Amino acid sequence: MANAITLNPVSEFLESLRYWKENIVELEKYKDFESIELKKICDFQFRRDVDGILDIWKEKLNNEHFELCHPEYPEVITRAVYNIRHRMANFVFMIDVDNKHPWIFAQCEGFIDYVITQRVRCVASPCTIKPITDHIDKLWELVKGSIAYKDIAYGFDLTQTRPYHYFYDHLKYFLSFIEMQGANEFKRVALDDGSFYKIKCSKITDSSSVLLFSSAISANSTKERYANNTSRNLSEKMEKFIYQDAMENFRHSSVESDVFKIWYGITGQKRSWLQQVEAAGQITKNLSQHFPKIELLVDGMTARDGEVISNEGDEAVFRRIQEAVGAVCEVKSLIGMDYRSKIQACSSVDVFVANAGSGSLVPLRFCDKPGVLHSNSKLFNFRERCPHSVKIFDKTYEIDEPDDLSSRSDFCSYHIPWQHIYNLLGDVIFEAKGIFIDPLSIPPVEEVRNEYWGAGNTPSDLKEFQRLNKFVVDEKKIPLALRALAIAFDKTGDLVTAEKIMEKAHLLRPNGAVIKKDLDDYRKRMISQENDV
Repeated sequence: MANAITLNPVSEFLESLRYWKENIVELEKYKDFESIELKKICDFQFRRDVDGILDIWKEKLNNEHFELCHPEYPEVITRAVYNIRHRMANFVFMIDVDNKHPWIFAQCEGFIDYVITQRVRCVASPCTIKPITDHIDKLWELVKGSIAYKDIAYGFDLTQTRPYHYFYDHLKYFLSFIEMQGANEFKRVALDDGSFYKIKCSKITDSSSVLLFSSAISANSTKERYANNTSRNLSEKMEKFIYQDAMENFRHSSVESDVFKIWYGITGQKRSWLQQVEAAGQITKNLSQHFPKIELLVDGMTARDGEVISNEGDEAVFRRIQEAVGAVCEVKSLIGMDYRSKIQACSSVDVFVANAGSGSLVPLRFCDKPGVLHSNSKLFNFRERCPHSVKIFDKTYEIDEPDDLSSRSDFCSYHIPWQHIYNLLGDVIFEAKGIFIDPLSIPPVEEVRNEYWGAGNTPSDLKEFQRLNKFVVDEKKIPLALRALAIAFDKTGDLVTAEKIMEKAHLLRPNGAVIKKDLDDYRKRMISQENDV
């Protein structure tokens, strides 16, 4: 009698992930899991119970291995034996002592955000799961031998790709873990090579440990982000720790008491305040009547700790700001520096103007400076934690300008009259320094938007290009069609025509980062060619 073929559970599981939506049934509710332990974790997450999740972490931290009951077979104890990162997501593979019952839990913002077993899959937290589900179909390609029961310890991965999530979803809880066990007793390894802020007690490690995110409850899982006192307290402890650590042994080379320093956050990518260049020139010009010496510190993209990076989009905005400001004041760039360097620079700032996303981390949260926050209608990270010294823009003066390249509504850029921001900054200065700044009249935001576009919503010389919608089924793809045409001219050696067509594509889609990058590249090459003549 022929022997029956026994399928390897790991191989079968990985293969099923290739077409996971078709192969694995989706559970509507996490409460359908059999594991009381997992249901408890999910319940804490959906209730935003930070203390409950921290109690579970406290228990897990006492064990060398990370183990959980299987979601469907609670009598089966499974161990974390392998992990793999895909951008914001971390996938942790679990298996039992007999190399059976493999399953995965995925992390992004929460402790456990998504669960996948051999039969079912389910959302496990209120967090956004797209950063996770976008990468599940890549997991089937893993080397099957990596997922096997073994004596392997676990540590933490402190290299989240987004600064806000790094600080408020991961680092603040990692610091609380150290406090739980005591700095001298905490021996857990942590990968921080490439972290936005390295701390002395973390240790760079290789793949000899299974690495988890030190996450608990996502800061974005509820609009009332800091209704929970524990979450708020941990955030404030982390912010204070970061500031004190960055300022340790730091001394300003020279501080001129008569220089009025303004922190000015900009962006050349998503969520741009489209009047940011004009505003920089006008705000410094008007304030120069009250402050003879002004220093404008322009902030943009931030590097990982110990690094310096370049960002052409932000740097192009900086150059335009230099031109707009002229000789009114000194303009310095902080673009591409790391958080440690930016905190040190911000420590002597008088006021700030910044967007209400990650661009406000340094002046608002780490350095606790007075200032003004602006944003689009969708995003505002710290509304519940703004002190009276910080003024928030009035939404009646704001209009969103969506970017067709992104489906994310919170990525859109926006229009706000610079006079509105200037008046709010005047209120901040009066409260901080007792200097009265005459308010300016504020034009209607619709008028500001139309002025940005020229005489109307669309420049007249673009109408002929919009006629392309007769040939392009999706009108929104006209800029992409023009980009493809420009690239074709470039490849045939006609850079002049390529640059002109790419410029039209940019005018039709002014917030398109890819088109803008191509246009900047063409213009650089045009200048280079002219210089070579």
